[in-house]
Amino acid sequence: MLGISQKLKRRKWVIIGLAMLVAGGSFTYYNWRPPQAHDYRLNGKCFRIPAGYVVAYIASDKPGGEDYLEFISKWPDLSPNSYQFYHPDPTSHGPLEDRGVIMVSIFSNSPGNVSGQALLDRNVEIGGIKNLNNPFKDKLGFNEYYGIVNTLYEKIINNVKKVVSCSPTLNGHLKSTCEYRFPLFIRDENKYLYEDMIDIETGPQHLKDMFEVGEAVRAKVLSWMRC
Repeated sequence: MLGISQKLKRRKWVIIGLAMLVAGGSFTYYNWRPPQAHDYRLNGKCFRIPAGYVVAYIASDKPGGEDYLEFISKWPDLSPNSYQFYHPDPTSHGPLEDRGVIMVSIFSNSPGNVSGQALLDRNVEIGGIKNLNNPFKDKLGFNEYYGIVNTLYEKIINNVKKVVSCSPTLNGHLKSTCEYRFPLFIRDENKYLYEDMIDIETGPQHLKDMFEVGEAVRAKVLSWMRC
């Protein structure tokens, strides 16, 4: 669990710094494991997270400010059917791959709430895609775009462009992780930027099931929404 703790600690300070910039230094922060179910407010919505989850939480004190909630989950806790997507890799030394762990974040009013198309566009703007006009078609049906830091895996499903970002790449890097961003509400799937977004991060062997995993996570998160 050391790798996960270190990763969460690094992310905590990045998010705190961003929150201070966005909210002018006015925010509320928690990072704890509550002994019982606890309510968290994001962008006018209330989520009741059950006891037992490690939670990181930042809420802006200004209307329309950036709110952030992150929790670490074991695969069986996501939904009754989610465990079928868990593919443990005992040969890996990465922080997420072989422990049945998935990190889930909810962002509201964040500049990083980007759709798949927006994520590709932002990488193009910074010159971060080497094969923009010649994507590699892999055996899973993804278009692969090779970035300076990450490899982007694109697939169009129901006319919606979905993109998974894996770092650094999946080619021979056992410590790679993959990240998928999608809207909290299905109705926002076709938007370019999302007001409320879910971000999931897990091991690269789950790339082939990432979108199904995303639906399981969304269902779980929405089942916790109380207001």
